[in-house]
This record gives sequence, C-alpha cells and structure tokens, in this order.
Amino acid sequence: MAKYERIKALCKDRGVTITGLEKELGFQLFIRGKRGVTLTPAGTEYYRQCKKLMAQYETAVAKGQ
Repeated sequence: MAKYERIKALCKDRGVTITGLEKELGFQLFIRGKRGVTLTPAGTEYYRQCKKLMAQYETAVAKGQ
C-alpha cells in the first residue's frame, strides 16, 4: 500500500492519474480490489526500475553540484 501511495502522490504532483499512466505504459500496475490495491508483477518490476533510475538521477545531480 505504501508503494501505491508514493506513486499516486508522484502522479498527482505531475497532473497524471495512475490509470492514465497505465494506459500510457500499456500495462496494469495495480490489482484493485475491495480491500485495497497490490502491485502486479509488471508493476513491481516497473517500481524497481523507477527506484533505480531515481537513485541514478540523484547521484548525477549531487555530483553536478
């Protein structure tokens, strides 16, 4: 659930909905159910790759300062 909230907040900051992001990507990130949401296998991998990219970005910014 925490991953969902983090992605949801990032999307909201950029004026994007999670459903819109899923449409753009061409795959479902979350399984939505009555008890909440869980990441799909594709969503898990997408999240993992995004975390890597953000770490690389932050390192590049830090080295550039």
